[in-house]
Amino acid sequence: MMLRKVLISTLTLGLAFSSFTPSFATESKINRNSSESIEKLAIYKKWGPYLVRPTTTGDNDEVNISLHEEGYISLHLKQQGIHSGQKAKTLWTLTNTYGDVVWDKIIGEVNNETIYNLGYRDAGKYKLTWYSMTNNKTEGGFYVEIPVGEVSQ
Repeated sequence: MMLRKVLISTLTLGLAFSSFTPSFATESKINRNSSESIEKLAIYKKWGPYLVRPTTTGDNDEVNISLHEEGYISLHLKQQGIHSGQKAKTLWTLTNTYGDVVWDKIIGEVNNETIYNLGYRDAGKYKLTWYSMTNNKTEGGFYVEIPVGEVSQ
């Protein structure tokens, strides 16, 4: 199937949502010369913002992701230490319904919003968790982007 970039912005109940198919989501699994070729247009929705505000090692939080159809999950993140010389450092994990870790990454200082690809996932329920690895006060936030489904905290 071929996913194409789409950009849709809406304003609902005072919250801004923007949706698109990320460039890494382009993939082809069909014979383009076949008369049975079907292209699928996927629209991705960005959920959030959710806060990242740890003050001590071990602080953590999570969001629940209900992916109604297979597709890419991405994390849009910005986090930074509040005080001079103190850097942010968090462990991020994505677990599936069975509690298996399907993606994890230690992420430090992120001064500009950065997008992390959490992989192409089957439909199902996932949990995205951050865990502070430092006593440095940190401020930041993140969005989760999925094709079809819901994200809740």
